[in-house]
Amino acid sequence: MKILLLILVFAFTSNVQSTSVPEKNLEEVLEMTDHVIRGLIIRVDMIDRDGNEITDLDSRTGRNGNKMRIHLEVYEVIKSNITTKPSMLIVEIWDAWHMTFKNIQHYPGNEAIFLLKGKEFSRAYSGHFIRPLAERSEIDRLLSTQLNEKMKEDAAN
Repeated sequence: MKILLLILVFAFTSNVQSTSVPEKNLEEVLEMTDHVIRGLIIRVDMIDRDGNEITDLDSRTGRNGNKMRIHLEVYEVIKSNITTKPSMLIVEIWDAWHMTFKNIQHYPGNEAIFLLKGKEFSRAYSGHFIRPLAERSEIDRLLSTQLNEKMKEDAAN
């Protein structure tokens, strides 16, 4: 009986861990970031594993392959490691959150700061990649500190 209970506890906690994201502070997420973008969420959508649009608000993400995406208009590129600056971006929300499409219907119309990485401008971290505008001064301060540290490191080499 104890072995069965142990197996059930392990199975439950493994599932919980697979859908949780370890907490990272803003500085840690910025260190993983290639692009810091201020933009307006103009719409959200959901697609299935074949790229077909889903309109049912009760559809869920998760193991079914459905993906929710944020379409944003880029207002400002605060930081980027590429010279081409996009005017529009589509960013996928981490599909392991197991949310319904209804959960993100309030996103359009919101302006925020997006912490992204790579040439595809994907989220820099599974969680915490959308930041409120109120964090702008802290983001600027941390980016300046990172740049100064990199310049000191480059000068030392």
